[in-house]
Amino acid sequence: MRTTLELTASTAQRQGANLQYSAIPTAYPNLDAFDFRATAMRSLFQYGYECAHAGRFWIASRRVATDPENRAGTTTSRNIPCPAEDEFIGRIAAR
Repeated sequence: MRTTLELTASTAQRQGANLQYSAIPTAYPNLDAFDFRATAMRSLFQYGYECAHAGRFWIASRRVATDPENRAGTTTSRNIPCPAEDEFIGRIAAR
């Protein structure tokens, strides 16, 4: 996965664009990849909305995972870190 993201980020950069991405953090509770019931999706979409509203949804491909300025931010009301605050996702984003 990291190799694919690196190639995509490099290609985007050569074309003059910046890659931003997001992922569901491992801390998100009870996530079943095949559970598409409305209640499960509604909860996940609400989580995404709250993170996006707080400006903590997207991660830039050039982001440095240990940069305190990039790690500070708001988390959702359920105390689940937003994608921009997840350390694993941040390590993937660091180039």
